[in-house]
Amino acid sequence: MEIKCAYTELVDVSKLVPNPKNNNKHPKNQIERLAKIIDFQGQRAPVVVSKRSGFIVKGHGRLEAIKLLGWEKCAVDYQDYESEAQEYADMTADNQIATWAEFDTQALLDELPSLDIDLDMLGIVEIPKIETEESEVVEDEVPEQVETRCKRGDVWKLGDHRLMCGDSTSIDDVKKLMNGEKADMVFTDPPYGISVVSNNGTVGGENVCKPSQYLKVKGDETTETAQNFYNTCVSLGLQKCMIWGGNYFTDFLPFSDSWIIWDKRGEMASNNFADGEMAWCSFHTPIRIYKQVWCGMIREGEHEKRVHPTQKPIRVLADILKDFTKENEIIFDGFGGSGSTLLACEQTNRKCLMIEYEPYYCDVIIQRWENLTGKTAERIENENN
Repeated sequence: MEIKCAYTELVDVSKLVPNPKNNNKHPKNQIERLAKIIDFQGQRAPVVVSKRSGFIVKGHGRLEAIKLLGWEKCAVDYQDYESEAQEYADMTADNQIATWAEFDTQALLDELPSLDIDLDMLGIVEIPKIETEESEVVEDEVPEQVETRCKRGDVWKLGDHRLMCGDSTSIDDVKKLMNGEKADMVFTDPPYGISVVSNNGTVGGENVCKPSQYLKVKGDETTETAQNFYNTCVSLGLQKCMIWGGNYFTDFLPFSDSWIIWDKRGEMASNNFADGEMAWCSFHTPIRIYKQVWCGMIREGEHEKRVHPTQKPIRVLADILKDFTKENEIIFDGFGGSGSTLLACEQTNRKCLMIEYEPYYCDVIIQRWENLTGKTAERIENENN
């Protein structure tokens, strides 16, 4: 029990009497949320009791939350009322006057990235959904052919970003990429351990795409690669993580009630592919849903739109980055794939440090970035420069 407000006296909660004329009904989930807030904040407002009637005037919900926490006493402020009407008016006004306010949702969304706190503490029923259809972020044209440039061990400078052709489960490779810097957030999509690309290069079963359409994803036979990557992040002190496919990694990721959901359903449902994907968050945030249609993996004839079997739309990634990071912050993606995270960082003024194991996909990432920006990537001869 922690009292942080002025009060007349501490009173046994069993002796406090609710006002029989209180019209405010408190649902169970509201009391549970309020209890969580009081447990975090302490009691910052007293329960107001009328000296005239002995009934509670303000703080009915607060009292229920305090009882739920198991407190034996709470802070009470005894107040004078001239009549039953004045008492009733004060009780009703206390409940209703706040409903007149117009909440600035955009101001809230602007503040969210800087709030290092469980967002349940804000008392908001539901954080607004982020609709991505109106985003100004550009989805680029994925190149059909790319110049062969990268080899394992290379580090490339792409404007403000850095790309390494290497192994993100290797602490040495990650340190080489970071070159003394530290990422503000890990944002990545590791292999899920489901062998998404078969041995003959197909995805999603027969009739989805031709054989040899994709490179087999390294480390996708088990979740060991993802676990080794997570352990590397922990070893390097990278605490703020958002990891796609976290629902596949519950055997080694710490418990979290904070998830990001990409809802990719269109009008045409499919039994072959999931309706959405989930990202595990190491930090507290209410469940957030981002909508953008992206049907299945890839159908025959669409290879020009997607070059990697688990490629994600830039718009979704950009909107998530804008909600959970600030401009100029450093984002680390240990499984670069086709480079969509880097392109999202480019368009939202973040710095991306990216590792991709396959030289071919590193070539794709460089080509996509050059096509988007009109600039030229540079291979770094000495990683200390």
